[in-house]
Amino acid sequence: MLEDNIYYSIACNSRGPAQAPYVGSLISDSLSSNRACLAYPFRHRPRSAASVVYHETVRSPNFKAERMTGSHGEADLDRRLADAIERLGNGLRSLSQRSARGHGLSPLQQQAVLALSRQPEARREVNALAAEFDVTTPTMSDAVGALERKELLTRSPIPDGRRRRLILTERGEAVARELAAWDEQVVTSLGKLPTSDRATTLHTLLQVIADLQRQGVVSVARMCTTCRFFSPDKHADPKHADPSAPHHCELLRTPLPLTDLRTDCPEHQPAA
Repeated sequence: MLEDNIYYSIACNSRGPAQAPYVGSLISDSLSSNRACLAYPFRHRPRSAASVVYHETVRSPNFKAERMTGSHGEADLDRRLADAIERLGNGLRSLSQRSARGHGLSPLQQQAVLALSRQPEARREVNALAAEFDVTTPTMSDAVGALERKELLTRSPIPDGRRRRLILTERGEAVARELAAWDEQVVTSLGKLPTSDRATTLHTLLQVIADLQRQGVVSVARMCTTCRFFSPDKHADPKHADPSAPHHCELLRTPLPLTDLRTDCPEHQPAA
């Protein structure tokens, strides 16, 4: 120890590469848990390169699990889930940027083109797109203006005379078809999982998104879990229910299998 809060380690052996990252993690454990996980007796005049010796006798009972997970039991499970979702988001963002760049667009412009090719006519307006992608109206207006200059869309007057509907041109429709598979790598990876795992994952993510919407983190979410027609766990009684369809859609008046949960339902009405 060089000072009260500065630690220095030498971690190497005479037969292989430096072990500093591993020893660093052990030192970190020692500092955070007050366990003496390390001993480092260096000979005054070693016959070979100095080494750090780990003492078996001071191992934590859960040492193997902690080394595997970097945690103590389930204490940071939620944090690891959030980290995993963040990494997935980073991957999606990278795919989006690569796809958009290939067509001379920004990621937001790509999102707008795809939305206009899929959404009902009533939602093809600047304000609706801004809410959909959680950006300001001026930001979306700039993106739409750029798409208009690139001749990918036009603006058509709405009968009220105050708003303009956004309509993709033939060229815009063609670009939308080319962009449709921008996330195909993610879709393919998900397709390798068992159907039950995919259904459970979809259900879990929709529940998280619904909770975030209630907190104001997510602005638009036209999903089953945020709809007034959604009755959760109405068929959860194991004696009378199909475990794969625990919920109920009051609009369709039918049990709702997890595999049928929607992420963008045209009949969606926000729950109170």
